[in-house]
Amino acid sequence: MILKSAEELNLFKEKAKSNFEITEPGAMKIIVGMATCGIAAGAKPVFEALNEEIKSKNLDPDIIKVSQAGCIGLCQYEPIIEVYESGKEKVTYVKMDAEKAKEIINNHIIGGKIVVDYTIGAEITDKKKQYDTLLKKEKKITDDLDSEVVFKFERIIRNKAGIGIVAIKGNVCMGCHMILPAQFSNNVRLCEEFVFCPYCSRILFYEESPEGEEVFFNIEESGALYDPDEDDDEFEEDDKEEEKISSIEFEE
Repeated sequence: MILKSAEELNLFKEKAKSNFEITEPGAMKIIVGMATCGIAAGAKPVFEALNEEIKSKNLDPDIIKVSQAGCIGLCQYEPIIEVYESGKEKVTYVKMDAEKAKEIINNHIIGGKIVVDYTIGAEITDKKKQYDTLLKKEKKITDDLDSEVVFKFERIIRNKAGIGIVAIKGNVCMGCHMILPAQFSNNVRLCEEFVFCPYCSRILFYEESPEGEEVFFNIEESGALYDPDEDDDEFEEDDKEEEKISSIEFEE
């Protein structure tokens, strides 16, 4: 859909808003996210289960309406159901399936009791508990490590999709799959210090290759190698850029 004027945009906004408004007393609207992310996660069976359960319980489809919506903006929690009821706050259920959808109809829609365990609030609380547990485990592990190494490692995993330690097999880094100088393999094998991949900057540990073969190459042809001490300058530039963007957003 292409909106060609401000008037068309306002009409579209009003139409979208009306989809969520409850006008009749006792009426409820159930919205299912049916964008590509939702469908891929299993939203279609959830949508069908809701309609089937409403029909089997002889509920009035004009009072209890089930509708589709596009992306709700919480793709990692799909399939998502949102329940709207007059005079009450919206309830968002996440990671739904057909059986859970039936529970929503029976317990929430008919029984009037929110199924707390399936709400996004419960999901976030659970994630927070997991995070706190992992943080405590991390502290026990890192207490005896050099703070500078810990700092660099945290920056690396932040910039490398959460993967900061990888194996080196047969002189090949398993993170970036680049062939490394033989000296790197020797240093990693000795385990006397932290060794960073000269290309992707991840911390390396030695793992024997299945074939037991080692690959060697001319270090002069390898190009620029990674120096972990240069990371600070790069990260400082990243931080300054992030602060700049944040300040712009705040001013807006």
